[in-house]
Amino acid sequence: MVYTPVSDVVYRIDQDCYLDEGAKDGKVRIRGRDYLVVVRYSPYSQWRTIGVVPETEFSAGLHSLYQTFVICVVLCILLAVFVSLVVSATVTQPVLRLCSFMEKAEAGDFSVRFNSLYKDEIGVLGTSFNHMVEKIDDLIKELYVEKQIRLEMQLKSLQEQIKPHFLYNTLDTISWLARAHDAMDVVQLIDALTNMFRVGLSSGQDHIPLKEEKRHVVNYLYIQKVRYGERLRYEIAIPEGYEEAVVPKLILQPLVENAIYHGVKRKRSGGTIYVSARAEGQTLYLTVRDDGAGIPAGRLADIRGWLADPESRKGQAGFGLSYMAERLRLTYGPPYGIRIRSQEGGPTEVTVCLPFQKGGGNV
Repeated sequence: MVYTPVSDVVYRIDQDCYLDEGAKDGKVRIRGRDYLVVVRYSPYSQWRTIGVVPETEFSAGLHSLYQTFVICVVLCILLAVFVSLVVSATVTQPVLRLCSFMEKAEAGDFSVRFNSLYKDEIGVLGTSFNHMVEKIDDLIKELYVEKQIRLEMQLKSLQEQIKPHFLYNTLDTISWLARAHDAMDVVQLIDALTNMFRVGLSSGQDHIPLKEEKRHVVNYLYIQKVRYGERLRYEIAIPEGYEEAVVPKLILQPLVENAIYHGVKRKRSGGTIYVSARAEGQTLYLTVRDDGAGIPAGRLADIRGWLADPESRKGQAGFGLSYMAERLRLTYGPPYGIRIRSQEGGPTEVTVCLPFQKGGGNV
């Protein structure tokens, strides 16, 4: 032995086992501990170097290396998750949000707007979406206003067509009464006609209290009663609690007129017209019912189709129910309008659905 550190462990190793040129590395156990023996032979000096190292030093280094490796792997995973979240926030999330806005716009909500902090392709797409939604919203509003104006003009035109015919029949009735009687009936008839025109004007207001509409219908039925005599009977049941409700002007008179000319007049024995009002919650129902000739099933189906889609009645003969129904929907919303029930040879019932509002003047 040329040199060895002072250690009692080295002297306990059997050196003879490592003197041969073919000696290999090995492991020995000394005093309950394992040691690694490394043998290196130098042909030049013919010296043999034997290293003795406790096995715990190797395992300690490996453990530290393993911990370092695990920490690196965990950090890489966390970095990958963070990068994926950033990519998702900048790419995937805006796309999903834009898809959600498109679904809302498709459902009719044109108030949605896409806001992006970036000027990339998604940002450009969101800006184009905002321009499209704003344009559609403007077009719908313009179409709504144009349609409402057109319906109001059609309704006014219909009313102007009704007035000359009705005035002619009324004057003819007055003339007949003046010749046949020399009594106050003529005065009452003229008063009724005057009151009708007063309600029709209504100081330019489009909405009036229900009591004014009721007075208008009473005067109209009185005039028609004079003309048709016992063939026409009528009952009006509008409770006082509903008389202050605000309703569109001349909403009942066209329905009563239809009941007379398409129901009572076509029945040989005449009939009775019932005008009533009731409320359920915040909805007011005005009903005109007659026990006249009724409406055939095919004709009733056409009328209901016109009420649902006024555009479908273009070029066809008919009365103004469809225009009235569309005007109500445009003024108050889709839940409101006109409903009709009838059967041929039986009663006909037309109901107007309005929001129950009290007050005066325009709504």
